[in-house]
Amino acid sequence: MPQPKKNGLDDFYELLKKYGNILAVGLGSAAILLITHLTSASPPWPPAVLQISAIYQLIALIFVHQFFTENSKSVFDRRICSFIIIFVGVSVAYFAANSLLIYSGTNGDRFVKGLICTADALDQFPKSCPILSDSEISTTGYEGEVLWTAVGLMLGRSVVLMLWVFFLTSIVFVVATFVQFQRNRKVRD
Repeated sequence: MPQPKKNGLDDFYELLKKYGNILAVGLGSAAILLITHLTSASPPWPPAVLQISAIYQLIALIFVHQFFTENSKSVFDRRICSFIIIFVGVSVAYFAANSLLIYSGTNGDRFVKGLICTADALDQFPKSCPILSDSEISTTGYEGEVLWTAVGLMLGRSVVLMLWVFFLTSIVFVVATFVQFQRNRKVRD
């Protein structure tokens, strides 16, 4: 028999208990973000990339929960295979972009290269612009704004961020689709 409610906080306490289960799922997601940050696999821009990534992961979880509920095993199998293929493709694309477009400054800070050179940089490095080597970047004291236009920097950052978001959400789609299918399965005796 349910306990009588003592005050209005009892409803709030029930809500917090349910929310705690959601947070437990979020901890697994946060672990992925923490590992990628500590290994420098996450992009250096924007500064709040981990928070933005967490939001995208939550949206992917909500999407799977909302739209992948009542399907047959063959539908789930096709979806999970598709998401794995997407994950592999996006992983290769993200890490290729990461190695091509990310450079480290003198103090170890990481930056994203631009995709459109300034006129001065194009005159100085006509053969390699816009993908400049570390030694070419060092000639300006690692000042990206001297080498690439504002639009070029934004394009480079946007490409890296977009691939990062696709990379993370594809992981979430694979795992969440698997979990959703297992959740919907009837337990065999």
